[in-house]
Amino acid sequence: MTNSQDIKKNNSTNLILDDEIDFFELFKSIKRRWKFVAGSSIAGITIALFNIFTTKPLYEGEFRIVLEDVESGGLSSLISQSTGLEGLQLGSVLSSKNSIQTEIEILYSSSVLKPVFENLKKQKNSDKFNNTLFKNWVKKAIVVESKRKTTILTVKLRDNQKSVIFPTTKLISEKYQEYSNEGRQEELDNLINYLDN
Repeated sequence: MTNSQDIKKNNSTNLILDDEIDFFELFKSIKRRWKFVAGSSIAGITIALFNIFTTKPLYEGEFRIVLEDVESGGLSSLISQSTGLEGLQLGSVLSSKNSIQTEIEILYSSSVLKPVFENLKKQKNSDKFNNTLFKNWVKKAIVVESKRKTTILTVKLRDNQKSVIFPTTKLISEKYQEYSNEGRQEELDNLINYLDN
């Protein structure tokens, strides 16, 4: 009895110490379970083919926005250079107003994206898309990311219709520029009014 226990211990220690793969043993193990291996392979291939043929392709378009570094130029530098206005904290207000996070929120806002959404509804003209809520479309279709340690934003649009990607990304860019220019013009007007008084 001790002899058989010693043999089992030796076999188990040999298996543990052996770092090589015995392909013959592996093949014999697979051969013993060939029904399971074949069934799993067929099921996996069937599921993969089903997904390939039923999933609609998703297209993506992107563009980048380079934000002006407020500290090196723009209105805050005008204010800091102007005599008598250095003590005012207008520069810090303008700086925080143009932070990257603020710009990301502006890009997600309905002021920028609602006209794009309405235009896309006209282009697609499908009942399924017309029943889509604006906020659900924004969550699924729009991604705005900032590149680390830079003032560059990447705006991505995803859609399953390739023909709408380019015109829609272009429209998002135009609407953002319009919104951004309105804000800058308002800041300039306020600064001019302040300096005149």
